[in-house]
Amino acid sequence: CSFTDKTDLLKALCNKLEMLGYVTEKFEQSVMEREKSMATDIGKGIAIPHGLNDYVNHSAVVFASLEKPIKWTEDGEYTDLVFLLAFDRDESEETDKAIIKFYKSIVTFTEDDSVCEKLRTFTDGEQILKIFELW
Repeated sequence: CSFTDKTDLLKALCNKLEMLGYVTEKFEQSVMEREKSMATDIGKGIAIPHGLNDYVNHSAVVFASLEKPIKWTEDGEYTDLVFLLAFDRDESEETDKAIIKFYKSIVTFTEDDSVCEKLRTFTDGEQILKIFELW
């Protein structure tokens, strides 16, 4: 997508999750407050912003691959792969296992430049899901 501003991107992603019923309207505010207290970039151009599980109806992740990296931190870190996390680890045992698997995959991505590059070229959600199934 073509966002050039972190706040605009996060608002759009939160809005998408809310429209689909995954989160409540207060989720966006919790994401923004989290970003103010500590940026969620994890290196290799990847960020994993997230909000409070109190505002999650059903766990979900929304992914954005940006055309151009955007400034993510005041220190000048840039990000072009964003996974907005809406997780509630108390939802079910199966969901908790999936969340743990997701975090392990993200760690793997940050250690493997080729996976990050693949994510930057994917245009289909199915391709992204398959990458996660591999890890």
